[in-house]
Amino acid sequence: MTALIRNLVSAAAVLLLAGCVVWTRQPLSDTATATIDEALLGAWQNSDVEGDHVELDITRSGEHLVLIALTTLKPDGGRNIAQYKAQTTVAGERRYLSVMDMRPGRREIGFMIVKYDATPGGLALALIDEDEVKRAIRAGEIEGMVDASSEFSDATIEATPGKLLAFLASHDAALFPKSVAFTPREQAPGASAP
Repeated sequence: MTALIRNLVSAAAVLLLAGCVVWTRQPLSDTATATIDEALLGAWQNSDVEGDHVELDITRSGEHLVLIALTTLKPDGGRNIAQYKAQTTVAGERRYLSVMDMRPGRREIGFMIVKYDATPGGLALALIDEDEVKRAIRAGEIEGMVDASSEFSDATIEATPGKLLAFLASHDAALFPKSVAFTPREQAPGASAP
């Protein structure tokens, strides 16, 4: 389970996200032409029922990518920080992030797909339901593989971006049943994303 998943689980226990994240071999759109959704940029926060406080700082990382700095603050004073780069894809009214794990040895495994809804008043993030992806791969609804022996993921989607976008649109409710809500966070004077 990646730090992003652990932190999102920490952010809202109601998600009940279990297992490993689903990876795709390719991002949902061409990185060289991706545009940044301005509504994503900013400082966000969420506190879950166990007392953890999660902060997201989303900033530009060049012309086509965003940097996501995710900080989990524990009640005992512990802190976990993880950073990811992502690109946005807009498909009609649906918005997605293709998220890259930047840690050494992880970039080559692909991209996590996160559905999002960003407004001035809040940000909702939803991860793909792993069990639904496994079911769809086994049923031949999307190209991919299921491998319980994999260190990183039991399910990897190998479809082209166009086929993957069509699959996401036609299975939206089943693939993204739960989301985590974040609210805007005031940054302390002089504070910036790590």
